[in-house]
Amino acid sequence: MDDQTVVVGMSDGMISIRRDEPDCGKNTSRSSRLESKSPTRYPQFEDRDLNVSETLKEVMSKHDALLRKFEYSKALDQALMNQVVMKSPYITVAVFQELIRRNGLVQALAGRDRKSLGNVLKFIIRHVGSIIFGSTLIVVSNSILGEYTGELHGREI
Repeated sequence: MDDQTVVVGMSDGMISIRRDEPDCGKNTSRSSRLESKSPTRYPQFEDRDLNVSETLKEVMSKHDALLRKFEYSKALDQALMNQVVMKSPYITVAVFQELIRRNGLVQALAGRDRKSLGNVLKFIIRHVGSIIFGSTLIVVSNSILGEYTGELHGREI
């Protein structure tokens, strides 16, 4: 065999490629090549390092896809699902923050029935005391009070 290139992949994503340059004018038969392979010959290899990046496909979450489509109410419903609220409440708070930033919080909260509004209020009550989530949830609760003041008292204004 005529092994002239050595390629080594490293754990940090680097690939080292070393190529053996054939000697011009010397006998390049297999027996002479085997005899001349000594540790002193290896520095004659040509060094090239390439950084190969691994391409990871990012999967967009459902609430992010709905926010991209400006479907704020559906995005909030997606973020208020039980598995999201119980396992990672920071995602729900992040959706609230994004709705506040986009001025879409009132639109997302508008027209909710008692059950879905109750889910929002349960989440706020459970996490409003948190140092991390408190300020965002106070803004959300103020928006709910502004939107549903008449309905909370049992009459339309």
